[in-house]
Amino acid sequence: YRHMEGFGVHTYTLVAKSGKVLFVKFHWKPTCGIKNLTDEEAKVVGGANHSHATKDLHDAITSGNYPEWKLFIQT
Repeated sequence: YRHMEGFGVHTYTLVAKSGKVLFVKFHWKPTCGIKNLTDEEAKVVGGANHSHATKDLHDAITSGNYPEWKLFIQT
């Protein structure tokens, strides 16, 4: 999960003090970079531990390597 991009599936409305309405979507990107498994790696890792992403996240936090994402707003 530390290396995954994310986005909201809904469009939201932001209203400025002036009354101007903006329709927005939220996107977040990991500051530690994006990483993916190949098909072969996914078969091995997923077959050995279906919670591998949760374990990776937990282990990183426990060791003080806190994950971070940047939030972007698409208007």
